Amino acid sequence: MRLVLPVLALIALAFPAPAMAQVQVADSGDTAWMLICTALMLFAAIPGLALRFAGAVPARDASAAMARMVIAAAIAALLWAAAGNMLAYAPGPLWFGDLRHVSPQDMAALRPGMTIPEIAFLFFQLSVASMACGLLTGAFGGYRLLPVTLLVMLWLLLVYTPVVRAVSAGGWLAQAGVVDFSSALALHLATGVSALTAAVMRGLRHPADDHAPGAPVLGLTGCALVWLGSLGLSGGWTFGATADGIAAILNTHLAACAAALGWAVMERVRTGHATAGGMGCGALAGLAAISASAGFTDMPGAILTGLCAGVLGQFASATARLLRAWDPANIFAVHAVGGATGALMLALVNSRSPVDVRLVNQAVGVGAVILWSAAVTALLTLPLLLLKPARSESGHSP
Repeated sequence: MRLVLPVLALIALAFPAPAMAQVQVADSGDTAWMLICTALMLFAAIPGLALRFAGAVPARDASAAMARMVIAAAIAALLWAAAGNMLAYAPGPLWFGDLRHVSPQDMAALRPGMTIPEIAFLFFQLSVASMACGLLTGAFGGYRLLPVTLLVMLWLLLVYTPVVRAVSAGGWLAQAGVVDFSSALALHLATGVSALTAAVMRGLRHPADDHAPGAPVLGLTGCALVWLGSLGLSGGWTFGATADGIAAILNTHLAACAAALGWAVMERVRTGHATAGGMGCGALAGLAAISASAGFTDMPGAILTGLCAGVLGQFASATARLLRAWDPANIFAVHAVGGATGALMLALVNSRSPVDVRLVNQAVGVGAVILWSAAVTALLTLPLLLLKPARSESGHSP
C-alpha cells in the first residue's frame, strides 16, 4: 500500500490539469496614457477655449462668451455620458447604437480589441464631445443662453453623434472608404460648418457692430492652451502608450508649427503685416487638419498638411468676413477649412491605396459631412430664432 499511493500520485500528475479561465485585465500603462490624454483634452476644451473666446470678442462680451462655452461643455459631458457614447459606439443599426446595450457593469470591462476599460474610452470620447460643443458656441456672441443651450443639446445628438458613428465607429462613411484618424470630420469640419450656418441663419451683422477683440493676449493664451491640449487628441486616439502614439503627437505638433508660419506668411502677403493672433489661428488650423492623418503619415506629410491648412485657412478667414456673420474666433476658417484640408490631404500623405481612389473617398466624406451639418443645423436654428428674444442686444449677458 505504501508503494501504491506514490504511484497513483505520479499517474495523476501525468494528466494535464483543467485550464483555468484567465481574467482579462486592463493594461495599467495604456489606461494611464488615456487618462493623461483625456486630461489634456479637457484642458483644451474648458480653460483653453474659454480664454480664446474671451480674447476674441469685445471686452463687454467676454464673460458671456466664457459662460456659454463652459455651459456647453458641461451639457455635452452629461449628455454624452447618458446617451451620446452609446448612440455613437454601441452595437446596433448602421445609423445609431442601441441604448440598451451598455450596462453599468460593462464600464469596468475591457473595450473590445483594446487594452483599456470601457469607462476610459467613454471618458476620452466625452472630452472630445465637450470640445466640439464648446467650439460651436464661438459663433454665438450676443445671444442669450436658452437658445444656445437648446441648440447645443440638439446639435450634439443630431449632428455630431451621427457623424462620429458614420466615420469613427465603422458606419456608412467608413464602409465607403472614408478614413479619419482622430475625428477631423466630426470635431472640426462638422463644428465649423455648423457654426457658420448658425451665424448666417441668425442674420448678417451691420458694419457698426464690428469691434476689435477686447483682449488679444487672452485669445493668444487660449490658442496656446488649445495647442497643448490638442496633443492629447492625437495621442489618445491610439488608445495606448505606444510608438504610434508618440509619432501621432509629434506629427500634430509639427503640423501646428507649419500652419502657424503658413498663416503668418499668407497674412503678410495679403495685408502687409503678420499678427500674433493670426499665428495662433494658424496653429489651430494645423491641429484641425492633422487630426485626420496624424497616425497615418510621416513628418514631411504632417508639415505639408499643416502648411496647406495655414495658407488656406488665412485665405478663408478673409473671405468669410465678406458674409459679415459673427464669427470672431474664426471657427469656420480654422476648424471647417482646416478639417476639410486635412481630410483631403490624407489622400496624398497616406499610401494605403491609389491616390485617386483615396481622394474620391475623402471628398465624398467631406461633402457628406458638410451637407449634413449645414442642413441639420439650419433646421435646428430656424425654430430657435423664433424664441423671443433670441439675441441679447446689449451683449452684456448670455
